[in-house]
Amino acid sequence: MTYEQCVRATFLDWESWLIALIALAMFLILRHFKRTVPAIGSGVVGVCLALSWAFLFYELNCVELIGL
Repeated sequence: MTYEQCVRATFLDWESWLIALIALAMFLILRHFKRTVPAIGSGVVGVCLALSWAFLFYELNCVELIGL
């Protein structure tokens, strides 16, 4: 796998997208029930979790390729 393929695989990492979609669903459900502050909080936490998961996937898989 080349570095470009690894970065592309990181962007298409389904676990990160799943975490982000669950956070979006929680945000929309809480907004529907007029819980604005918890909705914003859960959305921010979910996006941060998704980004950290994608970054860890990148660090564990793609950074190794740079050293090779």
